[in-house]
Amino acid sequence: MIHIIFFARYRELIGKNELYIEFSGTVMDLVKRTELTPIPPNALIAINHKIASGSDIIESGSQVSFFPPVSGG
Repeated sequence: MIHIIFFARYRELIGKNELYIEFSGTVMDLVKRTELTPIPPNALIAINHKIASGSDIIESGSQVSFFPPVSGG
């Protein structure tokens, strides 16, 4: 089981602060899941507090966080 946390706009899109799901696979496999389809492909994703890429493996017990892109000025 993994713990997924949503921040800012993604919390609103999903309608929840967090999810716990059974999952095994890569970050790209995770973002293709039906319950995560509102999340756009440019989301910043972290696994256990470290920025992840699409090919990174998510292991059981991991915390996965979704952050919207940010800009400054």
